[in-house]
Parts: sequence; structure tokens; C-alpha cells
Amino acid sequence: MKKQRRKDPPAAPRKPSRASTVLVVLGLIVVLAMVLGPLLSFANTPGDPAQPVTETEAVPAG
Repeated sequence: MKKQRRKDPPAAPRKPSRASTVLVVLGLIVVLAMVLGPLLSFANTPGDPAQPVTETEAVPAG
């Protein structure tokens, strides 16, 4: 019987560099902001508290 050649242990997946990890995390944050931004602004639309009332709107001229 032939002696089986010993296989090398499976190479561990290469650990990504810190820079690529940071880029991936930043990319995910940007995507989440793009997805959640319109949803959050849509939720605030009925009252629309973001727009301040100007003096001309508050007191009609006359």
C-alpha cells in the first residue's frame, strides 16, 4: 500500500487588512444612511417641524 502524502492543513482565510475593514464599515454606514434617511424624513413630514415659521407667516400684513 502506498503511503498517503500528507495534505497541508487548510489555509486559514486571509484576515482582511484594517483599511479594507474600515472601508467596508463606512460603506455599510453610507448605505444605511441612504436607505433610512428618506424613511425618517417621510415619518416627519405630516407635522413638518423642520421648517421654522417666519414672521410674515405668523403675523399677516395689514
